[in-house]
Amino acid sequence: VRENWDLLPVTVVHGDWHPGNLLMGVDRVSGVIDFESVRAEPRVTDFANGILQFSLERHADSPPVEWPVACDLELVAGMNTGYQLLARDPMSSLEVETVPDLMIEAMAVESTIAIHRKGRIRRMEPELVIPWVAERLEWIDQARDSLMQAIIPRASVED
Repeated sequence: VRENWDLLPVTVVHGDWHPGNLLMGVDRVSGVIDFESVRAEPRVTDFANGILQFSLERHADSPPVEWPVACDLELVAGMNTGYQLLARDPMSSLEVETVPDLMIEAMAVESTIAIHRKGRIRRMEPELVIPWVAERLEWIDQARDSLMQAIIPRASVED
C-alpha cells in the first residue's frame, strides 16, 4: 500500500467511519456526525475502514470468542454498490487491491491504541478481545481475494 500511496486518488475523507457516527431515520441515514478526523487522504481509506467497521458483529451479551470472524461478503458488495453510485469515478484495481491491507492496518491500529490509552477495548479486558482481533486479521489476510472479488465486479478494472 505504501509504495503506491501517491498513486491513489485523494479526497476529503471522514476519517472515523463507523455505525456510531451515523444518525438513523426510520428507513435511511439522516446524518453523519463526528468530523474531528476529517483530512485529505486516499479515498479508499474511508471505504476500507467502512467495510471493516460496518461488518463487525459484536454482541454485548456474548464473549468475543463467540463473535463471527468473517466479513459478510454480501455486505461488502452492497457497500461497494452504494459507494460506486455516489463516486465521481469508480475505484481502480489499484485501489481495490489496497482494501484488505488497509482493513488490517485500521483494525490493528485501532486495537493497539485502545489498549494503550485505556488498557482495554471498549469495556473488555485485552485478553478477551485480542484473540478475536488476531483471528479477524488472519481471516482478512486469507480472504483478500474474496474481499476483492466482492468489489471488482462493480469497480473499474483499469488502473
